[in-house]
Amino acid sequence: MSKETIQYHIRTYETHKKAIFNPYDNIKNDSFVFDFATNQKIILNSKPREYVIFDISADGKFVLFTIKTTHQKDRMLYMKNIETNEIIFQLNDFFVYEARFTPSKTLLLCRGSINKMSKLFVYNLLDRKIAYSFPYDVPMEYGCFNYEENIFCIPDVNKKSTAYSFNFDRLTSNELFFEECAFIQRMSHYKENSYIMVDSRFTCLFYKNGVPRWITKLEIGTTNYAPPFHPIPKIEKLLFETIDTSKKNSGGFSDHRDSILLLSMKDGGVGNVMIPQEDPMHDIALFYDSSIIDSTGKIFDIKARKMSYFQVDKYR
Repeated sequence: MSKETIQYHIRTYETHKKAIFNPYDNIKNDSFVFDFATNQKIILNSKPREYVIFDISADGKFVLFTIKTTHQKDRMLYMKNIETNEIIFQLNDFFVYEARFTPSKTLLLCRGSINKMSKLFVYNLLDRKIAYSFPYDVPMEYGCFNYEENIFCIPDVNKKSTAYSFNFDRLTSNELFFEECAFIQRMSHYKENSYIMVDSRFTCLFYKNGVPRWITKLEIGTTNYAPPFHPIPKIEKLLFETIDTSKKNSGGFSDHRDSILLLSMKDGGVGNVMIPQEDPMHDIALFYDSSIIDSTGKIFDIKARKMSYFQVDKYR
């Protein structure tokens, strides 16, 4: 890779076609929001190298971001209206690690340090207080939102086959049980009361109404934790952020080092998509429709098998 290549942590949003770009090197490069519907770069303030962006609201109008600092009094959590350029609120009641919008307009999901203890909690914007604390502190990416039921779920770190949920309408919590699953490491809501999860055995399980419909053992090489994965409903596939190591050559090494691991949502069947050798992809994230984007701006359409490019370097 060229030394001039800029890499970003990217998160895209299908509903409003905006995306977050947080650079790996946050000293030399800017964080920004990009609107793919209007081809517009959105800078949040006059010092774009000094903040990190957490989330964009479902309507695409608001963003959550914070200042890059190790001092709590300076690490403000901001909500900004990117259409009017107005700061809606700011607070530094805790040292924020992560923050997400929720199905409720008055509640945020936050993870941060409170009195030197890391917690995952729900924050009430109206009374500026913590409305609920989860019993476990886990990164948000291990859990998932279920927008059909307006809940957020996280794996239960102490019980096999169990997850823990919070309902943003009723402000209540509940246990969810998934038979035949070991300790859940990552989980994702799919649709119509169905969930996908990877457990501590690196087994992927698909549940419909609490019943396992298929179970697939993953061959994902040497790793200590289940890799991130993303359902792609339009092509009924499950995309893993890892290479496919299910096929080995005579030397014991994968013949598919430039391929992406996919599972069929119909039956859990394992497949892979070959990436052009002249265009190897780096850290990948979902893009739009049936495409993925990597940290350098390469866009690969899984269905059409075509590569295109978003010129990230233009926005350094």
